[in-house]
This record gives sequence, C-alpha cells and structure tokens, in this order.
Amino acid sequence: MFARILTIFFVALGCLFTNGLHSAQAVKYSNGQTAKAGDVLISKKSLDNYFVGHAAIVGGDGATAVEVYKGRSTVKSSKLSDWFKKQDGGYNVMRYKNSSIATGAGYWASYNVGAKYNYRIVSSSALRDWKDLYCSKFVYQAFYFSGGVKLKILGDQAEMWEYPPTSNWVINPNLMVVMENFTRIK
Repeated sequence: MFARILTIFFVALGCLFTNGLHSAQAVKYSNGQTAKAGDVLISKKSLDNYFVGHAAIVGGDGATAVEVYKGRSTVKSSKLSDWFKKQDGGYNVMRYKNSSIATGAGYWASYNVGAKYNYRIVSSSALRDWKDLYCSKFVYQAFYFSGGVKLKILGDQAEMWEYPPTSNWVINPNLMVVMENFTRIK
C-alpha cells in the first residue's frame, strides 16, 4: 500500500512540474492529432506469437512510446516517431476521457522505464501484479495504479467486460480498440 501511495505521489508531482515543459516537441499522429501522455497505442503488428497486435502507452512527456514485449526484460521507452515507423501505418490510438488520469498513466509508465519484468502472458499472476507482464497488462496497470481505473474492454458477444485487478484474465490488445471511457482518435 505504501509503495502504491508513493508511486501516485511521484506521478502527481511529475504532472505538476512537467506538464507544460514539452510543448515545443509536440508529436503528431498521421491524422494530424497531437499525441498526449496516456494515449494508448494499439498496433496491428505483433511482437509476439500469442497475440495479433501490440499495445503501448504514450509516456509522460507526450513524445515517447513506453512498452513491454517478448525478448526484453526491462520496460522500454522509444521516440514516438521511431515507434510509428515500425508499425507501417497500421496502428490505432485510444484517448481516455479524463485527461488528468491519462496524463498520470503516461507518467506512471515513464516512471517504470528500465524496470525489470518477466514476460509471460498466460499466468496465475493477477492483472495488478508485476510478477508476469505483457504489453496490454502494462497499459492496464498504468491506468489502474495512476487513477484506480479498471478498464472495461469489449468482450464476447459485444459486451463490455470490466477487468478486475485481482483477476488473471488475459487482455488482447486488439480488443482495446473498444474500451469504455476512451475515444478512438486515430
């Protein structure tokens, strides 16, 4: 509990002091929309054999993609422009309706760059646990730990499913194009 409070404190502190510092380096998506911290990037290109697709999140600076994927053991950050090039134009962007929570999620992701993880999709590890991590679980954690958001994602039979943090349900990145309280901006 103390670690969660400390993380939220540092995320909030980062939001207060760096929110306007990076406006000169605004990054635009291919449709002209400006990237913002906490935007969820969903690629049609897979970095794994299990999923078709990949998820990342725009970091607190609004100019980086923060992600986890198979073949790495630490959270990675790269320039958004480099991330776009790898996608061959095949990506969607989802933006959370509450910009403060979205910004906090971006800063939480950036705060965890370099953190070690064990890449595993199917696991007994709950969505809130760091033990076993994969791309869309990392994005889930960014929103959960920065703003208490439990993502609701399109499930079977076109129903919205809330993914409880204590569950070990697998989140398919391609289903993240339909999430409650998110708007598709690209």
